[in-house]
Amino acid sequence: MLKIKLLLFLASISAFYISISKAIYYESQKDRIIIETVINEINGEPLKKEEKKINTNNKIEDKYKIILEIPKINLKKGILSKEDKNNNVDKNVTILDYSVYPGEVGNIYIAAHSGTGLHSYFNNIDKLKINDIINLYYNKKKYIYSLYDIKLIKKNEKISLISKEKNNLFLITCSQKYKNKYLILYFRGQY
Repeated sequence: MLKIKLLLFLASISAFYISISKAIYYESQKDRIIIETVINEINGEPLKKEEKKINTNNKIEDKYKIILEIPKINLKKGILSKEDKNNNVDKNVTILDYSVYPGEVGNIYIAAHSGTGLHSYFNNIDKLKINDIINLYYNKKKYIYSLYDIKLIKKNEKISLISKEKNNLFLITCSQKYKNKYLILYFRGQY
């Protein structure tokens, strides 16, 4: 009798886990389709069959403030507003509080984890090279940035990411090669 109860308990936990996993998968698939639809609309590219079914007019703006696209590493990720409680590096690609939004005067600072965790969105960012391009999509407009410098800075070292030049973008993550350092990629706006 105890074995049967234990088996039923394990079966119910497995069913719960499977239903949660499916919900997460379908939500991430829906996000992927919405993000790709917005990118294709802004770039004037034809919509795919699955994208035609989605009305993006308010859905993307309700959830994401910016879309980050890094073609070289095949990353397309929505970024929440600075005020959103989930704009947190432990959950998402994050825009830092002292950032401006694309098109505004100032600089943009975006951070994410790299490595092997569930939220390691910048896992392959070390593959980027000077002059590689990334895109930000904001307010139905595409902003293009070109990589012009890469720095490794010790984690305990005070860093200044304030640039006198405006319209720069900084991507920040932990170095996978040097565990005690941050990897900082500096991009210049091309728009």
